Amino acid sequence: MSSDRILLILIVVVSILAAIPAVASLVPGDTTWALILVVLGLVAGGMGGYGSDMTQRILIYVIAVSLTQITGSLDAIPTVGHHIGHVLNHMATGIQGIAIAVFVLAMYERIMPAKQTGGYRP
Repeated sequence: MSSDRILLILIVVVSILAAIPAVASLVPGDTTWALILVVLGLVAGGMGGYGSDMTQRILIYVIAVSLTQITGSLDAIPTVGHHIGHVLNHMATGIQGIAIAVFVLAMYERIMPAKQTGGYRP
């Protein structure tokens, strides 16, 4: 199992744990879960190689922006909608961390000169 897959699984597990009130109260502070998810997202985005494919990069950006807006409508589902919305909201925080890392790496690749390996060097 690759490290990017393990990090995505960790984001999902932490999102589920943060949505459980009994578990969420064990961690001090209101923003601790968000900080954990953002750090996991930054590491996953930096290690995952998501920036190499333009389609995957655009998909990450779209999900990072739109997932939090979609989760607001899940409250209309009786009994489970509120809980699913909380889990997806926490997952969106991790995905936003991935999007930030992918964006920073894409900007870094554009700013830094390309490495030449063999061939003509002026």
